[in-house]
Amino acid sequence: GGLPYVAQLQSLYVDIAGGPTVQGKRKKIPSVTVRVFDSRGLKVGSGPTFTNLKEIKERTTQIMGQPIPLITGDEDVIIEPRWETTGQICVQQDNPLPCSILGLIPEIHVGDN
Repeated sequence: GGLPYVAQLQSLYVDIAGGPTVQGKRKKIPSVTVRVFDSRGLKVGSGPTFTNLKEIKERTTQIMGQPIPLITGDEDVIIEPRWETTGQICVQQDNPLPCSILGLIPEIHVGDN
């Protein structure tokens, strides 16, 4: 067997293109769309720490007793929103499963400073 490890991804600070910056403002992210290719076993949450992560559901309409298929496409995840200035998203993979993240598309609510 190999050595166990945890793979973690943390996004850059969020900003909104085409307008004034929201970098210094408080914001929260109640949901995020994770674009994946042949992936499985991911957990997603709002940053900047890897706490309160929510698992992407692996089995929906698949038959019990059959292997869980890898996911390719967009997975919408409702996460625990927290007001913070960074607006980061954290993704974690605890298991030795395939994982290719192509993009993170957050829903952003901007507050005051």
